[in-house]
Amino acid sequence: MINLKNNKVIYLIIILIIVFIILIFIDDNKETKDNYIPTAFPTITPEPIKTPISSSENKPAIIPTIIVTPTIIKIEPTPMPPRSYVEEMGRLIYEKGISAETLFLKSVSTNEWEDESLGCPKLGEYYSDNNKPYKGYIYILSDGENEWEYHTDLNDTYTVICDEIFKNSHELININSELNLNQTEKIKLYRWNFDENEFLFLESLEEKDLLEVIKILKTDLILSELESCRSLFMIEFHRANQIDQLEFICPENKDFLFGNQKFWNQMQATAPKELGKIIGSYLTGQPIPSLPE
Repeated sequence: MINLKNNKVIYLIIILIIVFIILIFIDDNKETKDNYIPTAFPTITPEPIKTPISSSENKPAIIPTIIVTPTIIKIEPTPMPPRSYVEEMGRLIYEKGISAETLFLKSVSTNEWEDESLGCPKLGEYYSDNNKPYKGYIYILSDGENEWEYHTDLNDTYTVICDEIFKNSHELININSELNLNQTEKIKLYRWNFDENEFLFLESLEEKDLLEVIKILKTDLILSELESCRSLFMIEFHRANQIDQLEFICPENKDFLFGNQKFWNQMQATAPKELGKIIGSYLTGQPIPSLPE
């Protein structure tokens, strides 16, 4: 039979051993916690954000890069002189007595002009500009002391001796300005009838001819003393409520141009030949006014 007293002793010893083990575990765990050293993490302090200050003093000086582009000068070659310079040299030698030994071609160049005058208009002449620019040559002849300038077209078919253009002190008239012809709405052409002793209406000018006549009469025309003659044609200008008339051509003078306006002051103008060409185109098939037999 088992001794209960001994058994109690045994149980007591077992319980004490278990308690002792638990106490040891608790004590070790506490010591571990007491000896725990936490891992150190570095503290990050944010740097303040610096707002840039707009100040010319704080900005570095900006030095622009300057690129120098070389200037290229195009040198035009001297053109061959037009053949007419040889003829003009001969004219100076034989007509003006210039010594052939001293005469030479000083310069030659190409040029272009705004009208047919090639830069040297004659007084009282009308020059068309319908085909501008007019290209050609300028050349200068010299004897070392004097110079003569010549202008010619590209084909060397027309030469202007600029130094011999006739310049004088004649009185001039600009009919376009005097009558304000830019406002012209219609131009009528009349011819003189010797039988009826009056001007008879012939025809109205076409628009293109109207504009050309106005353009021609912008030219400063030379005035001369009024001559007594019977004009053969009359040109009538219609502008708004005003009509002005100019008499044109007489048997003794195909360049006769005159009006009854006060500004003529007993003078007549020398009409440009281009005006006669336009009027002449309207006479095709028409009888030319003539004195009765």
